Amino acid sequence: MSKSAPSPVLRLLASRSTTASTRTSSINGFGYNRTMPWRRNLLSFRCLCSYDNLAVRECSSAQNKTLAPSTLRGTESASKSTQASVIEKYHRGAISINRVSGSSSATWQAVNDLVEQVSERTTLSTTGYQTAMGRLNKPEKSDADALMTMRRAQQYTDSAKRTYISETLMSLADLQQRKIYRTNSGNLRGAIEMTPTQLTDCVQKCREEGFSNCDIQALEIGLHLRHKLGISDFTIYSNRKLSHNYVVIHPSNAFPKGAIVDSWTGQGVVELDFKTRLKFKHREENYAVNANMHEWIERYGQAHVID
Repeated sequence: MSKSAPSPVLRLLASRSTTASTRTSSINGFGYNRTMPWRRNLLSFRCLCSYDNLAVRECSSAQNKTLAPSTLRGTESASKSTQASVIEKYHRGAISINRVSGSSSATWQAVNDLVEQVSERTTLSTTGYQTAMGRLNKPEKSDADALMTMRRAQQYTDSAKRTYISETLMSLADLQQRKIYRTNSGNLRGAIEMTPTQLTDCVQKCREEGFSNCDIQALEIGLHLRHKLGISDFTIYSNRKLSHNYVVIHPSNAFPKGAIVDSWTGQGVVELDFKTRLKFKHREENYAVNANMHEWIERYGQAHVID
C-alpha cells in the first residue's frame, strides 16, 4: 500500500491523546475505568443500553466467571407471543435508515450498502441479542424512537436461536469469553484496549464465527469506509454513557450535518441532527476516540477489505 498523507482523524487523535487517556470508557458493554487495572476490572455488571431502560445485564463478572444459568435464562424470558406478532411485519424489512438531508445520493447509497453488508455478515452478538430481547418486547415503539431497530433485533434473535437452540445467551457469552476476546496470551481484552496484532486476530475470529459486538462492527465500518469507499474524514467513538461504539462521518458536501453510521443497532446512516445526538447521547463528555482502531485501519486495514 502506497504511503499517503495522514488522514484528518489521525491529526485529531494527536490533539486528544492527553485527555483521552484518563477518560472513563465502555466497550462492548464491558464497563471499566482507564485509571484502574484492566484485568482486575474487566467485566463489571452494568445496564447495557440506558436509552431503552433495558433490564438486561452483561454476560460476565469481575472475575471473568460465567453467569449462573438461572440469570441467563431470566433474561431470555421475553414473551414469545409478543415476538411472534412482530416477526412478519419486520422480518423482511430493510434496515431503518434516515436519509441524510442534502447528501450526495451516490455517496449515501454506497455507505448504506456498506452497512447492509456488515449487518448481513454479522448476526451473532452477545450484546446485540441482549438488547434485541428488550426491543422485541416494545413493538409499539418506532425505530426512529428506539436505539435498535425491530428488524435488527429480529435478526440477532433468529440467528442466535438458530445457532444455539438451548442456553442461547450462555452459549454466546461462552463464545465471547472463550474465543472472541481471548488473546493469545490468555487474557481477556476489549477491542479498544487491543494491540494491532490482537485486533487483527480478533477481526479474523469474528469473521469466522459471524459474531461481533458493537466494537468490531464499528471497526468493520471504519475499515471499509477508508479503504473501500475512500472516505477518511470519520471517527470511531466509544460512548461510555450508551455503552456503545459507532462511527461518525464529519460534515462535508456529501453529509452537510455529518452522520452516524451504525450497523449494530440497525439504524444505518443517520443524519447527525439534534434528535440523533440526543438518542445516541453524543456529547463530548460522553465519548472517547478509539485511537487504536484508527491506527490499525491506517496501518493494516487495506489487507482486510472484503470486496
